[in-house]
Amino acid sequence: MALRVDYISLGPLQANCVMVFDPDTKDTLIFDPGGDLDYLETYILRMGYIPAAIILTHGHFDHIMAVPGLKEKYGLEVYAMEKEEILLSDPMQNLTYDMGSPLSLKADKWIRDKEELEIKGIKFRAMLTPGHTQGSGCFYFPDDEFLVSGDTLFKGSVGRTDFPTGSTPAMIDSVKNILFKLPEETLVYPGHEGVTTIGFEQKFNFITQY
Repeated sequence: MALRVDYISLGPLQANCVMVFDPDTKDTLIFDPGGDLDYLETYILRMGYIPAAIILTHGHFDHIMAVPGLKEKYGLEVYAMEKEEILLSDPMQNLTYDMGSPLSLKADKWIRDKEELEIKGIKFRAMLTPGHTQGSGCFYFPDDEFLVSGDTLFKGSVGRTDFPTGSTPAMIDSVKNILFKLPEETLVYPGHEGVTTIGFEQKFNFITQY
């Protein structure tokens, strides 16, 4: 089975909602549904995706605002890294309070670092990558050589570290000592803007100077 990846930008900050799906069954993992619920539901219907789970790379408002509606419509379970539990539950820390729409979330499944997961036959590995938040996670699909990186790694950049539970030293360590250990050909689907590769980031990302 060769998985496919699709993504659309949602919400006021145009965060990428990444959809990883089996092209034969259309079973789909939905990463970071951050807003524009009606548009997202219409897109899912038009593409024929069958939502199988919601997976969060981290708990900030621009990655979670469509979670309650999507969860209710499709009866989905929500997955997140266990170290993100406090931030997800606290509207002040997840910044939904600042946006005027306080939201407290609790995952149905809390994920551990290096945990191997399988949902509807789709296999992947969780990687705890603190820095943007203390419970930020990336999700690696080794058989298909791609990574969903959330706001940890961008093309040419990394996520900001000045929000609650953020840490610049942790970000540097996560990117250089965890993500940059992946194969160079690994495709990276970040939380904002375009796709990149681990090899490109090893050469050109500004964080290499640290």
